[in-house]
Amino acid sequence: MAWSAKEASIGVCTVQITDAQAYASWHRAANRTNDRAGPAILKLAERWANLMEPRLADGKNIADIGMDTLSIVMEGSDALDPGTMLGDVAADFLEECWLHGKAFRRWYGASRWRI
Repeated sequence: MAWSAKEASIGVCTVQITDAQAYASWHRAANRTNDRAGPAILKLAERWANLMEPRLADGKNIADIGMDTLSIVMEGSDALDPGTMLGDVAADFLEECWLHGKAFRRWYGASRWRI
């Protein structure tokens, strides 16, 4: 079951999450950093998930849309460069909190060295 922003009670929730406590924990940790990397990683990860969600609702699978949506997210940013620690952190966040996290992790894990 996906949580709404109100149910998550952590402000604006922009992706379909499965664990409101984990989602809130990730955001608290990101906002405690002394740089902008943490919040930027989560913002871009959420943007990526937002781009994938309508495509998944149309019956596509992550293997078919992951790369295309990644290229849209990556325009003008290197914070989610796959195969880097930052890309892996974003993937961990999506795996733990996002409704489609398990399927995303399988795709990301198989694809990250080819991206």
